Amino acid sequence: MKKYIGIFLLAIAPFFVFSQANQKGTMILKIKNIANQPYSYGDVCIENKATKSKVCNVADKFGKVSFEILSGNTYFVHLKTIPNIAEILVPSYGKINIIKEIVYQSSEISIDRTIKYDTLAQNIGKDANPSATEQFMTIKLTTRKKMAVTNVPVRLVCEKIHKVYLGKTDKSGEARFMVPAAQTYTLGIEQYDNFTSIQADNLGGAMTVNSYQYEQTKVDERISNDTVYQNLPVGTGPTTGRAYLHVFLSDKEKQALPDEVITFNIPGSNKVYAAKTDNQGNAYFLLPKGFKYVMNFKYEYEIDMFNIKQDFGFRTIEVESSYLGSKNIENHYAQVKRDKNGFMTEFMESKVTKRGIWKDYLEKTVNGYNIKLEKEGNASAPAIGGGKMFVSGGFYSPDFFSFDAKTGLFNWGMTLAESGASSAVYDNGIVLINTYSCTLYAIDAIAGNLLWSKWLGPIIYSTPSVSNGKVYAVYPNDIDAQGPGSENKKFALVCFDLRTGKIVWQNWLDAEAMGSPVISGDKVYLSSLSGKLYLFDQAKGDLIKMQDAKAITPPTIANNKVYISAIDKSNQNMEVVTVYNASDLSFVKVFSNLTTKNLPQGTSAFNEMNVSGSRLVSYKNKNYNTMGDKLICSNPEDGSVIWSSQITIKEPDLTKPFASSPIIAGNKVIIITQNGNIQIFDPSSGSILKDYPNIASTDTPPLVNDGWIYCSTSKGKFVSIDTKDKTITGWPMWGGNAGHNTVVN
Repeated sequence: MKKYIGIFLLAIAPFFVFSQANQKGTMILKIKNIANQPYSYGDVCIENKATKSKVCNVADKFGKVSFEILSGNTYFVHLKTIPNIAEILVPSYGKINIIKEIVYQSSEISIDRTIKYDTLAQNIGKDANPSATEQFMTIKLTTRKKMAVTNVPVRLVCEKIHKVYLGKTDKSGEARFMVPAAQTYTLGIEQYDNFTSIQADNLGGAMTVNSYQYEQTKVDERISNDTVYQNLPVGTGPTTGRAYLHVFLSDKEKQALPDEVITFNIPGSNKVYAAKTDNQGNAYFLLPKGFKYVMNFKYEYEIDMFNIKQDFGFRTIEVESSYLGSKNIENHYAQVKRDKNGFMTEFMESKVTKRGIWKDYLEKTVNGYNIKLEKEGNASAPAIGGGKMFVSGGFYSPDFFSFDAKTGLFNWGMTLAESGASSAVYDNGIVLINTYSCTLYAIDAIAGNLLWSKWLGPIIYSTPSVSNGKVYAVYPNDIDAQGPGSENKKFALVCFDLRTGKIVWQNWLDAEAMGSPVISGDKVYLSSLSGKLYLFDQAKGDLIKMQDAKAITPPTIANNKVYISAIDKSNQNMEVVTVYNASDLSFVKVFSNLTTKNLPQGTSAFNEMNVSGSRLVSYKNKNYNTMGDKLICSNPEDGSVIWSSQITIKEPDLTKPFASSPIIAGNKVIIITQNGNIQIFDPSSGSILKDYPNIASTDTPPLVNDGWIYCSTSKGKFVSIDTKDKTITGWPMWGGNAGHNTVVN
């Protein structure tokens, strides 16, 4: 299992730069308790495991705190009352800016620490009698099977009179309190602060029994390298603090898959829960509440996400999922036909099934309509073509749909073999998408029929590109193609015929594509996740040049130049616009004035497949991009700023971009801000022409076609806005066009 986790973490980690030993970076911690309350103004310390040196800081009101760290070191995180809450290993290579969410279970009482509370321990007998101003309150706890829950700490907190009453359940499961009447009390049990609220009688002398079901978590767990293995006996069920999750795993023919490793990881955390399927394909988990969990198989990652919210009920989750099977995948790589250069010459096919649409999917709005998805969370960018919109059902959904672009009415739907769809691409009546794990699909846009599919490998980070009747995609040529280094030749750029799927040519890459291949003229350009910049001949696939550019965005090709944002060689924590010749990738210059802080990169597949960052857009011999809190228009020859417009956000999340990369449509510049505002700018002056506030939170740029603005969101829906201005058009898919070169003439 240790080997698997290593593979998984490498699979989702970007290879943007190789750092030197003891390079400085930033660690941002977001700390909250299991009730989702931030660790506001709390003391936080990190301790270097090797040197024992300790640095302390105070979290802000959102529970966020940052520290300077060194590469190749391990740090312990301490809260004021909870030592060693986390252990964080900083890698020796790659960008070492780290974002980590820490959720703690606290036995402390959730009260205002600026007010002093009197704490009273009580051990009241059954025969006690309340006075005229008191209430005799009994808290009785039983399991789901009506058994008494004994020896459990219980507390009543009254904020009005600033008192805390402490007790413990006896052999009958009862904790008894004598408390003032006519007050409201918050019941806390063990580490749970806000189990329920109890209103005492207005008249004194009352005797009440308040009964609650409460199930303690008693589970046999073994922890190794942040991986939790559980031994769950027959009859295990949900508890107050944990959800019981059952997974049935089958192959594509619906036959049970035994002996398969299934893991659930918590995004932003190193913790992983692992189990193996039994002979009937079943695996069982007891997962702590208050977290989101992502399900993974050995060679298929980020299949589904489960938001297990913190509550005090008993929750059982049933999951059915299908998978090619690890042995089948391993056999495929061992037996697949290859040419003399080592490239695969055949690919497995993935099947699809037709599906309909759910009730009430369409939501009419003042400015257009929304499409509500069945799955919450992010969704990749749609594509517009032939009057239709082509969208996925969300990143954790295997569904894919076509709707009328202006009315939102349903055309057709299908269920793919996997979830994790890339941004959609439309060209000449054909829609193309990759899935993260792990198929390239070509679909007839009108009827919704599958034309062809290619199972490309365990992980696909990129979106396909199309030009001149050819499809360009990247695949891992080896089953464990995770590590950087061109000498490994573990990734391939492949060109397929658009209509038949026939292989035209292939060539080697050192790592996956960043975002997508980019087509300009008769050339194919590509930034890899290791930061390399590639140039290929489009017709034959010959490698013309490769540069170690330390790229962190896909390239933009305009004015016979290639523009990228790259790691600043003099300051690894900054990024800067860098320029190369388009014909041979010879270095031209660095636009040192177009620089901003290099933000920590997310480790989700969704972010990798839709990466735009500070990528430039070229329009009428001017460049436009977002850097930090500014939208910038600059001279393409020397990078001098023509104008910049401030992006104003109240209380921004500084770990994320202030806005999407811009798009150009109908002589307008359009962005969507971090807080969900769609803003339209004059490209000549930078003045705001229109602002649609609070439309949607998203990590991808909007699309524009025939006067309509379309954007995916992180909240499980697509938003469509009719601007009533049909001149605003010309950006119908991610990257602006099927070749993904962000240039508008």
